[in-house]
Amino acid sequence: MANRVTFLVDGFNLYFSVRHAETALGTSHLRWLDVSELLSSFLYLFGRDAILEGIHFFTALPFHRHRYDPGVVQRHERHLQALKASGIHLHVADFKRKSLSCPHCGREIERFEEKETDVALGVKAIELLHLDACDTLVVVSGDTDFAPAMRAAKRLFPEVQVCVAFPHARFNAELQQIADFSFRIRGARYAEHQLPDPVRLPDGRIIRRPRDW
Repeated sequence: MANRVTFLVDGFNLYFSVRHAETALGTSHLRWLDVSELLSSFLYLFGRDAILEGIHFFTALPFHRHRYDPGVVQRHERHLQALKASGIHLHVADFKRKSLSCPHCGREIERFEEKETDVALGVKAIELLHLDACDTLVVVSGDTDFAPAMRAAKRLFPEVQVCVAFPHARFNAELQQIADFSFRIRGARYAEHQLPDPVRLPDGRIIRRPRDW
């Protein structure tokens, strides 16, 4: 009987891991990442009967950055289109504006925070397990915010293997302790798994790798 493996990807945690790897490896061309191929390359860790059941990618588009970097949203959207074409399920949330008061001068400070992504990933994990949609669940992140969802998954579905894949430079000891199994993704693996350029979408359109990606 096959071991159905599903990956839940914290998109921004992975993105900043890739940026860190670019600095560590002395390059600026790792962001056109083929997430499907990258994660599929780790299936052997789950046994000979492991098959890829699905990849769910959770992220948000940084519209608030547009005034500083007019092309930022377009670049991310292009990558998401390429990921969707590779068979990945996308879950795209928003950044919400939040006003804070400086404790020293009282001046109001505007900040934008990614909202719903953590909750959406946790809810999807429980949904998949409730529907018996996978035998192994892998959270791709080093963010401790996912600890409650992982604990709940293990408590409610003890027959399912709950794992964590730590992106480069994103190790988290708490998540490692909760998980049944964990592994790290080396920065060099990003260079080995890049999307083709150009990518042909199912509707025939062609998209190209953004400059400096």
